Amino acid sequence: MHRDQSAADETKEKLFQNADEHQSDSINKSTNRRKTSPTEEIEGGGEEENHNNPEVTFSGEADNEDGAINEDEEKNASTANMVPPADAKPRHLGFTRTLFLAVCGAMIGTGAQFGYAVGVMNAPSEVIKNFTKVIYHRRYNSTLTDYRADLLYSTAISVIALGGVLGGLLAGPISDRLGRIGLLLNNIPAVAGSVLMMLSKMAYSYEMFIVGRVLIGFTAGFGAVAGNLYITEIAPIKVRGSFGACFQLFVAMALMLAQVLSLDIILGNDRLWNYLFAVPIGFSILQVLLLVFAYDTPKFLLQKGRERAAERALKWFRCEKDNGIVQTEIREMHADLNNLKTDSVKISLRDLLQKTLLRKCLLISSMTHVAQQLIGSNV
Repeated sequence: MHRDQSAADETKEKLFQNADEHQSDSINKSTNRRKTSPTEEIEGGGEEENHNNPEVTFSGEADNEDGAINEDEEKNASTANMVPPADAKPRHLGFTRTLFLAVCGAMIGTGAQFGYAVGVMNAPSEVIKNFTKVIYHRRYNSTLTDYRADLLYSTAISVIALGGVLGGLLAGPISDRLGRIGLLLNNIPAVAGSVLMMLSKMAYSYEMFIVGRVLIGFTAGFGAVAGNLYITEIAPIKVRGSFGACFQLFVAMALMLAQVLSLDIILGNDRLWNYLFAVPIGFSILQVLLLVFAYDTPKFLLQKGRERAAERALKWFRCEKDNGIVQTEIREMHADLNNLKTDSVKISLRDLLQKTLLRKCLLISSMTHVAQQLIGSNV
């Protein structure tokens, strides 16, 4: 028993000595660490500080990660600004320089021709009637009665409607086939009609005058359809409705021009009245100069399968060099064309007259145009 007690005491003393040695070693290590330089302390003591202060170290790393994320976001934002998204909208929602020239070119040869042809016959009515009496006297050595003179004058005015009907009926098929070229070709009957009317005085032929009025009517009817179609297809979507007023605007301005030039002190007299009918030649020349370098409508080119030409045309009309914005509008045009193919229904003249809904639509549109004429807007 005594031996066992002494062995246990020796074991306890050894344990206490080992604990004291371990504690002294720890104290020496901490003292040496305090004596080291700040740089060595940061480098050498990083692991202990990581264990003792994990929040400080991890928060620094988080700040670095946040800074890197912010830099990446700024780069992505700048890249996004450089490349427009798929639904990018055009910056030009109104008139551009090239669009303005194209609209003016189309309207001068259509709306202006229409308005001038309607208004030019009013003021020099007595001069033209005297012209028919002179012709009748030269041919038959007899005096033309006022009634017949009025009848010939009324015929010369009304035949413009005959030419207008023919031009309006042919405008759609010709425009679908030729596009912008149809507008340029429309100047041929305009120039021919103007030349016939201008030379009718020298030739003493009121037949030439009447045929010239028919040709001018054809030009007016064709332009009323083709001109509106052209400017509607080149107009930006958000202002397309306001572009529809351009035709009537040019009609009104041409009416005013015709009334001014028809004054007796200018061209509406016995000596110069035939030169009134040379003015449409000037309209035709201006249209050719403005439209000869213009493009067909992008929609027309897409219908013909010429997508690259449609892109070039759209860039020209919008003054837009950004392919992303142009492609967005091209996709919208493709969608419109696809909707027309799938949703369009062919309506015959018989359907238009027999179906109640279509007949009402026809009646409303017809009465609107009749009312416009009856109030004297184009007189």
